Amino acid sequence: MVGDIVFIVVIAFACLRARPKARPIIKLVSQEFLHVKYPIAMPLHKISLIKLKNHEIFMIDESHN
Repeated sequence: MVGDIVFIVVIAFACLRARPKARPIIKLVSQEFLHVKYPIAMPLHKISLIKLKNHEIFMIDESHN
């Protein structure tokens, strides 16, 4: 559930980009909701708004392997 909320926030930030051409089209947004979600690579309490905006939360941290 937390992963779903984080995913929605990431999509929302993408839709709020200042340049209209940088925003995803609705078809892409709907396809993203239909695809398998990636697991979050960090605990929720370590996720900042900047990380959400930059999509850093879905990147796997190789230092923990």
